[in-house]
Amino acid sequence: EPMPLPAPAPMEPATTEEYMIIGGGMSGSLPSCGLGENDTLSCSRIGLRSCQLDLLDHGDLAATCLTNERTFVQSVAPIEESVERTVRAVGQELLGSDPYFAPEICLWNVPFRPANREEQIAFPTCFATDERLSQAFDLLSKSNTFPTEGRVGYHTPKEMVTGQPYLLELAVSPAFESEQDAADERIEAAMGPGTIDPDEGPIDLAFTSTDVSELMAADLIGSGFDILPVTDEEQLVLFNEATVWQWQVTPTTPGAKLLNFSLSQVLEENGNSRRRSVKRLPVVVKAVSIESLLTAERSAPNPQIPPMPSTLSAPTLSTTLAEGPKCRDSSEGSDNRRALLVSNEAYSGSISVLSETHNDGARLFNSLTTSGFKVRHCRDLTRDETIAELRSLGSSLKPLTDQGEDTLAFFYYSGHGVNLNGDNYILPIDLDGVSTAKVEDGGVAFHDIFNRISSQVSRASIVVFDACRTVMEEDSRGLVRAYSPVNWALGSLQAFAAGPGEMAPDSGLYSRVLSDQIINYAAPAGEVFRSVQERVFSQSGQTQRPLYRDGTVGRAIYFKSP
Repeated sequence: EPMPLPAPAPMEPATTEEYMIIGGGMSGSLPSCGLGENDTLSCSRIGLRSCQLDLLDHGDLAATCLTNERTFVQSVAPIEESVERTVRAVGQELLGSDPYFAPEICLWNVPFRPANREEQIAFPTCFATDERLSQAFDLLSKSNTFPTEGRVGYHTPKEMVTGQPYLLELAVSPAFESEQDAADERIEAAMGPGTIDPDEGPIDLAFTSTDVSELMAADLIGSGFDILPVTDEEQLVLFNEATVWQWQVTPTTPGAKLLNFSLSQVLEENGNSRRRSVKRLPVVVKAVSIESLLTAERSAPNPQIPPMPSTLSAPTLSTTLAEGPKCRDSSEGSDNRRALLVSNEAYSGSISVLSETHNDGARLFNSLTTSGFKVRHCRDLTRDETIAELRSLGSSLKPLTDQGEDTLAFFYYSGHGVNLNGDNYILPIDLDGVSTAKVEDGGVAFHDIFNRISSQVSRASIVVFDACRTVMEEDSRGLVRAYSPVNWALGSLQAFAAGPGEMAPDSGLYSRVLSDQIINYAAPAGEVFRSVQERVFSQSGQTQRPLYRDGTVGRAIYFKSP
């Protein structure tokens, strides 16, 4: 009669290091195991206590064995002609002729029809008497076979400017269900061309699960867009890695539009290639003209806020108050190089007040003016006032850019900021609460900033966020998350005072180091921010590590002439 698999002697709990994974290809590994001339599993002679044969989801046969040395080994053999033939061939190699090496073999989920009573005795059905062997099969088969499931990561901005190119991406990484977090981390690390800092952390992504195969195809379609593939449509998908597809996408007409990511498995069937659609990811994007972003009605400044003191201004620096007491402008600087600095400090209600942000803005005001920018520093702006100042910055540069001038926009923000549901926001002072709905309605989203100083407006832009600082009051603690860089903003260098998941302290360290490097370091902007990153990390006792992403292409941007 069929006999249950005998339980091995008691052992200490297994560790990953006890499992032997030797061999190559899709077959995995008993030591020196592999397919022989007649498609049989050929193994060297080692002492095996017991073996379990399992039929994998994609059709291969796995042999997982406990050795006399109390380690686990495994090999995977493709099914040839029939399951019965493969089981007999594998069993023949495992059983051999020497009783010392012959293990007890059982079939876990294999539909096997024994030809005679001897085969029924040789290949009994497995019983759940050896939990260790079952766990070993789970671990070893997953590490030696290609998963049939995986994760997808992708990103798009909610708002795009007509005529402005954006870089959109989708990535796939195979993973079993228990390994989805690791797959998401692989996707985050793989996405982001133009990255200078390989450890900078995740960008804004949406994730979902999907079926995968070793060859997959991805496509992006959408009416009202010019879509240029950057990568091949069909790509190999490797285990424990992420495969990335990229498209340059340019909206052609305004309006709410649908972009549709399409993902397919590329399968071989009777020698022919066919595609099996496994995932469609529709995304609604609002396309707007740059004129509509720059010509909307501006909000009037609040006259009740007193003029800004110039306590940090250099003695030789000439500044004037302009358009109300909230802002001041430098009296000199190039029309082609313009900077807008916003420092928010006077929060109310549930959002904690800050103490150093206005000094941050004053430091940058001095250094950028010294570097030849026309600079405007505004304090404690509402949402409408922030959007109005961004419109003004874009409107001042666009005519020059249209004439072929070499323009550069610089935006700096110091204050509270959060990341909610994959979107980044700076928090204006008139925000009356920090619930998700209030931030989404009353915050200034990153697309509000980047789109108004995109390459439609300025040849290049530098956007700096000295935010995500301190912890807000009780009802906001669950919402405070550090910014994630955006990857769709072409032509822009992004810089952040702290890394993902970290808070930038309200200490002024980042603004002091950045201001110093802008004035004294005659190097391209990317190298300046690299130097800032290293110096802040060192001077903070390795507790604050800024990050940056350089998306400018084809030109070197300097603060100080070399």
